[in-house]
Amino acid sequence: FVFCSVGALTFRPCPFLYAMSVLARLSGTVARRASGLCHRAYQEGPGSSPGPVAGLTPEERYLFDLQGFLVLRGVLSKEEVAQANAAIDKHRSDFLERGQPICNSSLPAWASRGSYKGRLETGQHLLWPGLDGKPFRHMLAHPKVVPKLHGLVGLGYRLDHLPVLLIQRPGCEGDQLHGGRIAHSGRFNRELAYDCTEGTMHNNLLALSLALTDTNPADGGFIIIPGSHKANFACPPSIQALEQHAEVLAQPSLAAGDVVLFSEATAHGALPWKGRSERRLALYRFTSATMAYGRGYMNAWSEAALQLMSPAEQAVLQSPYGTRLDRPVLAEDGTPAVPSPRSPAKVDFDRAVFGAPYF
Repeated sequence: FVFCSVGALTFRPCPFLYAMSVLARLSGTVARRASGLCHRAYQEGPGSSPGPVAGLTPEERYLFDLQGFLVLRGVLSKEEVAQANAAIDKHRSDFLERGQPICNSSLPAWASRGSYKGRLETGQHLLWPGLDGKPFRHMLAHPKVVPKLHGLVGLGYRLDHLPVLLIQRPGCEGDQLHGGRIAHSGRFNRELAYDCTEGTMHNNLLALSLALTDTNPADGGFIIIPGSHKANFACPPSIQALEQHAEVLAQPSLAAGDVVLFSEATAHGALPWKGRSERRLALYRFTSATMAYGRGYMNAWSEAALQLMSPAEQAVLQSPYGTRLDRPVLAEDGTPAVPSPRSPAKVDFDRAVFGAPYF
């Protein structure tokens, strides 16, 4: 039996299941479990704002759920951006051009507009020594980003794909629309999917794009179809080719140091680059502690590579396994800790049974 009150309404004692069914029928009332048979209910009317959830403000939570992406302004300072770009200039020889037969544009609207065809790419930047690689390693556990990743991916989030630095030179081809909740075949993309259950958002694969140069609306570059992370049908070929309904595309203006967080279930791409100078960005993808899409983690990070990184950055590079198995989890400020250490007795028993400390 329970007593519940919502505002001026008081419910009489009644069997638990009946009480919960009555609460469920009340418009705008949500029952929350506290412990055992003790429950509390609160009224959440239109426009009410429960406050931040796991580092997301109510506005950020609403906008990401609505659009499938979020822009964080000024994550890196001007000095940090300058340091990152100086490192790119210094290590220019590490970049390779993506050309035929693996270019990113098979449709005319996305093709190169000048002498530079494919974009330049490198995946070596986390390994650049000293200050050269520091701004890129720092993004794995940046204190301005960690709380947002907790809210969008979950505690114990991990780096999935190996990160990549990209350069679009003037006239360079774009990257035609890809991702999306529904594949071109009509298949549901579970590995990319977004969902929100009981107020908790979860992205099976979340991208973080760090702008290292400014992007203005007429320049080209990153585009996205807001809301497509909830689509139930594949993106039609006419929209893929930019032949119809270009108005559904969004192209956020970005300053160097801004970050775009977007679900890989939100269809996105990059227009051919029309800017006068290069477009540069660092791209990361994250997933939850127990999931994996990419398989780069199977090639264990070398001891020399790990020595370049802080304990927080190392924690994000771990392979997939659950947080209850002594996985270091980042606090909001980026400090790593094991929240619930496993019982030594269980570890010893697993070792005796399996020959390893964890099942």
